[in-house]
Amino acid sequence: MRFRSILLLALPALAAACEPALEAGPRVQFVGDSRLTTTARRLSTPADTVTTRLYAQADGDTPLKHLIIKVNYEPKPAPVLYSEFTGGKLPAEEIVYLDSTGFSLSELVFQSTQPTRSTAGAETWRYEVSDAQGRTGARSLRLYLPRADSLAVYHSYTVTLDGPRAQVPDTRRFLALREGLALPGFSVRPNLPANQQRIDLVYRLDKTTTAPILSVPADDSLKLGWLQRRATQIRSTALDSVAFQSASTSALLRSAFDNGAAFARPVTTGPLRRGQVLAFLTPEGKAGLLRVQRIGTNNRRQLVVQVRVGK
Repeated sequence: MRFRSILLLALPALAAACEPALEAGPRVQFVGDSRLTTTARRLSTPADTVTTRLYAQADGDTPLKHLIIKVNYEPKPAPVLYSEFTGGKLPAEEIVYLDSTGFSLSELVFQSTQPTRSTAGAETWRYEVSDAQGRTGARSLRLYLPRADSLAVYHSYTVTLDGPRAQVPDTRRFLALREGLALPGFSVRPNLPANQQRIDLVYRLDKTTTAPILSVPADDSLKLGWLQRRATQIRSTALDSVAFQSASTSALLRSAFDNGAAFARPVTTGPLRRGQVLAFLTPEGKAGLLRVQRIGTNNRRQLVVQVRVGK
């Protein structure tokens, strides 16, 4: 996360306003660029990311003080058994992605590479900037993901986790297994305890070997300091990619967990290897499998994993 004061002339073209200001207050725009998402769009890949860049300018001498980013999911991002809602409205859910204060700027630029949903549905991102008088300017962005998986008894997706930078905890990636949301460190800060309670796995690197590791929040060596940590369990398996693909029922996913073995330290996988399959059980009793598809070797050390989890 980065804030900075800039000159307007140094920016690329600003995206056309979608929520024109009717009253005095901060002026907020999306920055237009071929690499950035500025308008509503149809997503094609579950658990992908989109990048946005926001520009805000204070009204007169009243400085900008507060940035909040919220995302509303329709339906909720966790897997849904649609048969349970026949004739009824599917449940929606809102998540606060970022809630930041402690700055005082006349201009602000914030660039965000944010996770998109892994389940079918829509999501509306809302970016609000408030000033010292409490006046707010906002922009919204709507995304939609179609998926032909409504009859499946398990939820599947592939997600990429960026490797954390040394001595910078906020760059760790925090994974909610059922939703497939890979949240950055600023989304699980102390002022966002609800997000902390979603997290099943934390991606980090071994301090000595820089090997990739996945740990559950209960691993005290993470030094999270969270008041509540999800009691997700992980186990080692001898399954290969064929067995992973064949685990197509809730019973097979649970069997893989029941037959798995505890890691040397039950709260962490230790160094991961390509093709490795681990089993997990969420606090809600949902069993699943995670397969290490790729381990990046460049500076970003991206970890790509495939997940199957019972609905």
